[in-house]
Amino acid sequence: MKLFLVLFLLALSPSLAKADGLVLSISNPTGSVTYANPSYTFFGSITNSSVQPLNIGTPGLPRGDPSSYTVQIQFQLTSVGISYGPSGFNELIPTSLAAGASTGEISLFTLNAPVIDLFNPAYTLQGTFTVFSYVNGGAVVNTVSPFTVQVPAGIPSPEPAPMILLGTGLSTLAALLRRRGIKVSSRN
Repeated sequence: MKLFLVLFLLALSPSLAKADGLVLSISNPTGSVTYANPSYTFFGSITNSSVQPLNIGTPGLPRGDPSSYTVQIQFQLTSVGISYGPSGFNELIPTSLAAGASTGEISLFTLNAPVIDLFNPAYTLQGTFTVFSYVNGGAVVNTVSPFTVQVPAGIPSPEPAPMILLGTGLSTLAALLRRRGIKVSSRN
């Protein structure tokens, strides 16, 4: 019986050692931008639920490299800016997490979806946030979390052709009034 128990524990231990323990949770995965505020910041936490320390990123690459964490957009109608922090990468995301440790609630990334394209309808921007991690000597594993952002329709502006037509009509009316002797005054 003891031998069976020892063999069972030995068989179980390698799977525990290699288990991916990174848990990525976006606390506000659905948001919206407005004309006044075209930016939306996503918050969340990263937790190491394994029994070993995890490194965030990929071996040999600098912190903030696209291989550490990245945003991928699956559907968008306008250009989107992505910011991971003040220096081009998120200084709040650590490079490693001890066994059982968590970042707590942090700013993960910010999307800037300016609503300036006049011809775009309202739509839902869809994407994923991915964090890459590895155990020393182990393979790189990616943990993905989806998000969506509601983008309003672009602000309509007057069409150029009706404005030209209005200008032509007003100048023709002014010319006719001058011909009839009616003085058209202009403000200086």
